[in-house]
Amino acid sequence: MNYLSKAVLQKPQLCSLNFFETIAEVIENKEARQLALSGEALSSPNPLKEKLEQQGVGVLDVSGVLTAKPTPFQALCGGTNYSDLITNMQKLADSGKKKVVLNISSGGGEAFNCFYCAKQLRKIADTNGIKLTAWIDGEACSAAYSLASSAHDIVADPESYSIGSIGVVIKLHNDSKALEQQGISRSFVYAGSKKIPYAADGSFKQEFLDDLQESVNETYTKFVEHVSNYRPLSKQQVIDTQAKVYSADKALSLKLVDKLLTQEEFLTYMQGNSVYSPKPTPTAKATASNSNTPAFDKAKATALASVLKPVVKSAEPELTYEQEKLEHKLKLEQAVRRAIEKRGL
Repeated sequence: MNYLSKAVLQKPQLCSLNFFETIAEVIENKEARQLALSGEALSSPNPLKEKLEQQGVGVLDVSGVLTAKPTPFQALCGGTNYSDLITNMQKLADSGKKKVVLNISSGGGEAFNCFYCAKQLRKIADTNGIKLTAWIDGEACSAAYSLASSAHDIVADPESYSIGSIGVVIKLHNDSKALEQQGISRSFVYAGSKKIPYAADGSFKQEFLDDLQESVNETYTKFVEHVSNYRPLSKQQVIDTQAKVYSADKALSLKLVDKLLTQEEFLTYMQGNSVYSPKPTPTAKATASNSNTPAFDKAKATALASVLKPVVKSAEPELTYEQEKLEHKLKLEQAVRRAIEKRGL
């Protein structure tokens, strides 16, 4: 296993399973890494971002793999790190921006510092009277949805195909059998019974797996509480999603998003949003009567809603697991290429 695999895969990750598997494939596939380094692709401008900025709206891109801070993977394939998001949000606040959009297209990423980042983004927004809106451009899974949930409202493109995945995953690799088949023996000299994860037969120790499961459960509990604090959902309603990913229509019906708008409608929506005095950043839902409704001009919001009605699509057949997996893989490959192009690799 290479360094990137150990650095990325063997830590709790907040991302959809398909996205996680594709990340692993990119990391562990030499040809994929070489393609990323070569930067063989055409430029990919972002018209929506440009138009929002022309309206005076600040934009924070949340794309690709999300990490706590710059990592070798980000240098290789692009992506977004929480540290830069916080820094850039503060810069937008210092520059006097009163509207900021989280431009999200990501299947998730690292759990570490994810919730802290989300809370800081909301805190900076509330402290500086900024309307923080999350725009989902295709997908916002797990860590990406965690960031989206901290916004005052979430708007998704009607064609968005992957929203939610409120769960945690760790992927383990045990190469004991492979080494044995190659005639390679492995021995450890160590102190401390929990220093290594392997039993005498090469399998993972049960106590090691139990410890990992405990860590995953703790992170999951924090994730559920985080979403419940910021969205109009109870903890049980969040748990009931069972880390499933949803289409835009289903996400709207479950209150995972607030509106479905095309890009053109979203530009009009952001142009019409008024500056407001936000309520304090939510800490916890003490009672069922607590509200997370953004404290902006409700009269204008109601008037705007009558003009920009949510797009209603006819029911579409659900994709099979294999079809979803292939679709996610293709989307990630496109996202990786776009990230490479933007970084000028």
